[in-house]
Amino acid sequence: MPPASSPWRTARIAASSTWRRGRKSGAGIIRAAAQWARGLGAETLYAQVASGNRASRALQESLGLREAYRYSYYAKPPGG
Repeated sequence: MPPASSPWRTARIAASSTWRRGRKSGAGIIRAAAQWARGLGAETLYAQVASGNRASRALQESLGLREAYRYSYYAKPPGG
């Protein structure tokens, strides 16, 4: 994970469902974002991807990213 002192912790990039699949634009978007961040001094790129999102995981891996850790969502049930 990025160090706590890092000034750039999070950026959210998303594409609408009508643009996502089959356009091959995801790799270009990620490369452009990485280049922009590098220009600001970023040294590490992290992508938070749901484990069930096979297409996104395959894209990240094709760009050289590897799984670093897993995360979970926790929620209080209604009335709980």
